[in-house]
Amino acid sequence: MSTHASPGGASSSSFLFTTLSFSFAVAVSLGLLSALLVVFYICCRGRPQNPGSALAAIPAEGVLQPHIIFVAEDDDGEGGGRASGLDQAVISSYPKFPFSAAKGGDTVCSICLCEYREGEMLRMMPDCHHYFHLLCIDVWLRLNASCPVCRTSPLPTPVSTPISTPLSELVPLSQFAADRNRS
Repeated sequence: MSTHASPGGASSSSFLFTTLSFSFAVAVSLGLLSALLVVFYICCRGRPQNPGSALAAIPAEGVLQPHIIFVAEDDDGEGGGRASGLDQAVISSYPKFPFSAAKGGDTVCSICLCEYREGEMLRMMPDCHHYFHLLCIDVWLRLNASCPVCRTSPLPTPVSTPISTPLSELVPLSQFAADRNRS
């Protein structure tokens, strides 16, 4: 009885080990590749592919018009459908102007987060002088009566007139001052 392994047996076990290692490496690689493809599929499946989506619809002039959706919130739950924003006539009275990068200032609309393009029409809030895309701020102001950035009310504030003092009160004071100067 010999306890020595034959040279042919040692090489066959080494060959078997190499084959198993290679098979294991291939299986792990295929598993990782499959997992990567599944993740890629799930990520791409969630993206909008229809031609009417905001990212896919670029008009011929090359300006992307964002699709704006606002959800009005009713704090007390008893809104009854009342509008909390401004009338279109008031909104239209606010100044509008074409964007020019040369003037400096903000370059991104704070509502839709899209960059302004040269010549694009913007509307400026009268009190705080913040400006936004014309369509963005018009929709915003129909639902909210405040600036989206600083929350100041764009409604014109009534100018308080100085309290007029009756002449009867002024005359005695002026006579008192004149009498005092004579003494």
